[in-house]
Amino acid sequence: SSKSRIAETTRSIRANLSFINSQGKVIAISSSVSGEGKTFVALNLAGIIAMSGKKTVIIDLDLRKPKVHLGFNVDNVNGMSNLIIGQSTLEECVRKSVVENLDFIPAGEVPPNPSELILSKEFNLILEKLKMMLERTLFCILIHHIDQLAKLQVLQLTANLVLKMTNNFNLQVYL
Repeated sequence: SSKSRIAETTRSIRANLSFINSQGKVIAISSSVSGEGKTFVALNLAGIIAMSGKKTVIIDLDLRKPKVHLGFNVDNVNGMSNLIIGQSTLEECVRKSVVENLDFIPAGEVPPNPSELILSKEFNLILEKLKMMLERTLFCILIHHIDQLAKLQVLQLTANLVLKMTNNFNLQVYL
């Protein structure tokens, strides 16, 4: 329900984010390990932002263990991995949800080189195109331990705000 404790907490996060960076169009939600709540937070925060009337899209960049598509109960085809390598168009990858103003792009097929795709110039071009199309873009990414610092640096260059999930749903904010 819209009055649940989770809904209220998510609205509080949305309100606090607007004070941190009211002009931000890209919010990155990340963590170093699986199961810390990235997808849960991304789905709920995106839903709250969309319900406030802002056009929102979730981009699933967890190319190793994608889960956003499960939250929308759809298959994981024609997603970001396909888009980055040129197999699919943006129009083919963006899907509508049942929530008004909320679209999403699943991760797509699990590639053999997820890190390289996220660090590619093609990814940055896609992100810039989405920034121009939308008022606010959310994306979900898993930062892996082997190149965690490099990915965090890239996220800070492409995102206005990085939320890093840690144990027990704690958030660290990087501006």
